[in-house]
Amino acid sequence: MKRALLLAVGLMMASTALAQKPPSVPDTGTRIQTAPSADAPLAKSMSDATRARVMLSRYATCIVQYRPAATIEYLAAYQYGSQADIIEKKLANNNCLSEGELKFNSEGLRGALYAALYLRDFSREAPVLQPQPIDFRADTDGDTSDNAKKYIVMRELGECLIRKEPAQARKLVLGPVGSDSESMAFKGLAPLLGECLPSNITTKIDKAGLIQIVAEVLYRLSVGGTNTSAAGAK
Repeated sequence: MKRALLLAVGLMMASTALAQKPPSVPDTGTRIQTAPSADAPLAKSMSDATRARVMLSRYATCIVQYRPAATIEYLAAYQYGSQADIIEKKLANNNCLSEGELKFNSEGLRGALYAALYLRDFSREAPVLQPQPIDFRADTDGDTSDNAKKYIVMRELGECLIRKEPAQARKLVLGPVGSDSESMAFKGLAPLLGECLPSNITTKIDKAGLIQIVAEVLYRLSVGGTNTSAAGAK
């Protein structure tokens, strides 16, 4: 009997909510381009789901800019561990949400942060990926819960897709959110889902959920490949 895993993403219907007021930011006279706040104006023609994803993407990009160290610390913590919730509070920044409220779940936030990091570090040129597979089981600190099992399976799925179609995986993460390029990349990867899952497991995953997983694994493989190349050049 197959076991079903569900990874559904509801960015605007999830557990974490942020509400912030406009900050008082002095004009420093610099020409450094800053990321827009999550609630900057959006096209009226966007669907609610796309609007939610764009807002979270903007928020994550802004957080990576203003809280880079806290971002890395947060992503290094096991998603279902107690430290992740504590570190998440360090990410809030008034520049990233000027007014209103943004709701999201931890899976959505982590995926958006990984995508923002990939865009920051690897958007200009596709890096060499590390050749050795990632040991996702080591991330879980010995956790044997269903959440841990899902965590491992979904990331192994992401790595499999990336190894089979690295160009499509890159296009999926680069987006932009809601673009035709993103949709075409998703369609290119979707038929491979069955090949990348163990035979005793089925999964239901939407485009947003797949992007979250692929963004994380692609960034980690890219960092690993970059570090390996740098070490080999010495």
